[in-house]
Amino acid sequence: MANPELRLYGEIWIYSGPFPYKGRTPVDRTVKNQESAIAHEYIAHIDPSIRAVSPLIDALESTPFPSEAECREGCRITGIAVDALFGSTMNGTQRAEGKR
Repeated sequence: MANPELRLYGEIWIYSGPFPYKGRTPVDRTVKNQESAIAHEYIAHIDPSIRAVSPLIDALESTPFPSEAECREGCRITGIAVDALFGSTMNGTQRAEGKR
């Protein structure tokens, strides 16, 4: 059995000065400061991406493999799929936000 774990790596760049930054008002009107900007990034982009990939991870975790080699291959294939889906979901939420 696989024992998958989702790890997120990256950086979130949040302006820490007064809002609106250079006169640009955030699309999300709840963003008023650094703390609310970070919350927005999680709520609008990161959390939906995690929810999108969770079924892939759950399916891997519940799959019995006949050998270690097949388990490793299943993990490799799932890892590629998780990476692609996470990225496309993140891009989709950002594009949707940009259209508002």
